[in-house]
Amino acid sequence: MHFTEDQIAKALETFHDLKSATKVVRKLGYPSTKQLYKWIKKEGQPHQERKHHRIINTPEHPPHAPFNVKLEAIRRCYEMGEPMISVAKDIGYTYASIYYWYQDYKKYGLMGLQNKPRPTKRKPEKEKDLSSEDAKALNEKIRSLQLEVDILKEEDAPKLVEISATKKKKVVSNL
Repeated sequence: MHFTEDQIAKALETFHDLKSATKVVRKLGYPSTKQLYKWIKKEGQPHQERKHHRIINTPEHPPHAPFNVKLEAIRRCYEMGEPMISVAKDIGYTYASIYYWYQDYKKYGLMGLQNKPRPTKRKPEKEKDLSSEDAKALNEKIRSLQLEVDILKEEDAPKLVEISATKKKKVVSNL
């Protein structure tokens, strides 16, 4: 759970007043005593930003590693015994990726290292502008088809069960 800076400050201030983590949790209803002790420990230290590894996807470093990069990384780590972290830094992919590549290699062999085909994004089709004549023609067609459907639905229409087998044969043979 994430807490705001105001909540953290209020909890620390309450702790300094009450001198008991349990009493702070009972009074405020947050955080856990373990979390409060973490805040107390970090209280005097400057805030450290998380380190972000920015990976730029270029033609030289695509988001999905090519087959030969995967195979070479697996050989270096599992056959030659190089540390996985140093290999990962060298090739520019995470060590978790190398581990997953190795799992796929063990399970599927060399075919497991091939990149899976990814569906391409389709562009939305442009709407065609219909002229008023086309719209009228389509509306007329819809009306005529609806009329046919209504006629077929009428109860006076002969049912297939009511027609004898000989009449059915004659109709089919005439087709």
